[in-house]
Amino acid sequence: MNSLGRPGQPVDSFNPSFPAVDMPLVDGVPSWAHPSRRTDPYALGWWSGGEMLFWSSGEQTRRIVASGGKNRFKRDVVPADEAWERVLDPSGIEVIGAVMGAVLSYRTVTVEQLAAFTGYACDVRLFDRVWAMHCAGIVDLGSFASAAALDEEWRRVGVRPSKGRRWHRRLLSGLPPAVRWACLAGRGLSTGGQYSRHNILASELLLRVASFHDVVVAGEAQCLVKDLVGDFHAKANRSADGLIVRRDGARFAVEITASSAYTMGGKVARWIDALHTGPEGLGVVFVDAVPVGANPRSLSFMKRMIVQAVEKGYSSSWFARAVGRIYAASWPVWFAPEGPTRMFSSLTVERYDLAARRWEQVDLLGGASVVDGAGFGPWLERGLSSSYVTPPWSRANPYPLWVLGPASQGVVSPPVEVAPHVTAGLPGKLMPARETPAVVWARKKRRGRR
Repeated sequence: MNSLGRPGQPVDSFNPSFPAVDMPLVDGVPSWAHPSRRTDPYALGWWSGGEMLFWSSGEQTRRIVASGGKNRFKRDVVPADEAWERVLDPSGIEVIGAVMGAVLSYRTVTVEQLAAFTGYACDVRLFDRVWAMHCAGIVDLGSFASAAALDEEWRRVGVRPSKGRRWHRRLLSGLPPAVRWACLAGRGLSTGGQYSRHNILASELLLRVASFHDVVVAGEAQCLVKDLVGDFHAKANRSADGLIVRRDGARFAVEITASSAYTMGGKVARWIDALHTGPEGLGVVFVDAVPVGANPRSLSFMKRMIVQAVEKGYSSSWFARAVGRIYAASWPVWFAPEGPTRMFSSLTVERYDLAARRWEQVDLLGGASVVDGAGFGPWLERGLSSSYVTPPWSRANPYPLWVLGPASQGVVSPPVEVAPHVTAGLPGKLMPARETPAVVWARKKRRGRR
């Protein structure tokens, strides 16, 4: 076989390119949140040439300033107790909750992306809130070495949760219950897995998807494999980089591939195993986002790794349905430097047809959409469409601040009317995988069983 795609497409073919097209934003997206108003972390080649973000915690910034060092953020470092008073000020508690919801979900974002996720204008007032959280030790800030004047480059400053648990209890106890629930999307507070380039690219991709398509999105914190595919994988502490949820409930986990690594085969194999025993309303999209100019054949290489993983252990028709929900996409195919391409208008991807041994194009959205989401309705316990995780224009209630009931009763219905067609959310933990022959076989082979 000398092709891994359409007939005539050689294995080592160059990445295809498409011109930008004019696509309308979905209703409710403010003009200042248009993707063209943000810095493009991919097209500008961030992290190329060895450049990287230099991170500083609030305590580190305080020590640098106290020792006479240079404060790259050009702002006064206030004492921690004073910073906490600003953070927990009731007049701005909703802003703090929205900021933390985005930071905890997507792990690492820029201030520009943070503004879009929260719905608050990207101005100095938003950065003032972020700076107070930094001085309180809640978030770390990162800057590029080439950013000489951060008073003008504050929009590009990276924001991520600070390590350690000292601030967890103080922050959560200071947030009203409704804000706390909307901030965490019903989950516990956790940090970790913070990789600057990976997370910022995933955040930008999901923001663009939510800006041009009627979907709900979520970050890495809501993408644990055990939550997406059921209790059989409860011990798997892995997660995808993001999640796209169609309005019919179909879900697509997003995996950003920032380098053409040979270790990708193992990741593909693990996802096929998960899809084979999990619900059929889930697919996985591998997005090629190799740095600009690093490998002009990166998409073909990624598809080759997928095919090798499939042919190595999953070439039987027994795995055909799972293999058919592994998709390949590419950042430069979806986005030209000037904007989205026609391939992005329906989220066109490629999947490997196991029977025909060739790649075919399918659309994740639109009339020819794949993956049946029927039966995957709303999960009120951790509904994404009622949290700060997804941008405000895609929420069922733009201000999801209703009172929570007792733990035994779950979530009390919001006092405002919610659009009945919104069914996006995470599956409940108790929702088991379907009793298919594959599930029964896998459970019998579970470790510890005879």
